[in-house]
Amino acid sequence: MKYLHLKELEVPLYRGKLVIILTNDKEQLQKYIPDFEDKEPYAHTWLVNWKGKQGFVIVLNFDNSFRKIHNGTITHEAIHATHFIAQERGLEADFLNDEPITYLAEFITDQVYKLMKKHRFEAVS
Repeated sequence: MKYLHLKELEVPLYRGKLVIILTNDKEQLQKYIPDFEDKEPYAHTWLVNWKGKQGFVIVLNFDNSFRKIHNGTITHEAIHATHFIAQERGLEADFLNDEPITYLAEFITDQVYKLMKKHRFEAVS
């Protein structure tokens, strides 16, 4: 059965929209991400124009025929989104004070897991 679950929220402090999409439906996804051309969604992150604002979009497909979504996959995509936000807001990588980056990664990861829980998806351990 095809599904598309979408959550859109403001990125605290740094502005823009965080958009999380859980889907196995390529055609529905292309309504939001017209450039998506893979055979099927798996795990992707984009910087896009989202309704006139900068959007940071994470897509996860829990029914991908090639590979399952692991906890590490979610971390991987959250870090991509974190770096897009940091780059767009001029945050410098600072290994002596990485709180701005880790805060963003934590926020994004928490939001992904909240949407997963709401729709009863689980990552593979």
